[in-house]
Amino acid sequence: YAFKAVKAAGTTSIGVRGTDSVCVVTQKKVP
Repeated sequence: YAFKAVKAAGTTSIGVRGTDSVCVVTQKKVP
């Protein structure tokens, strides 16, 4: 859903949807 915004920032994001919670983990790319 917000992957485009993350890709534009040059980072990789992994979103995991839970039953009542949403966890979003963002990691900076290492050149």
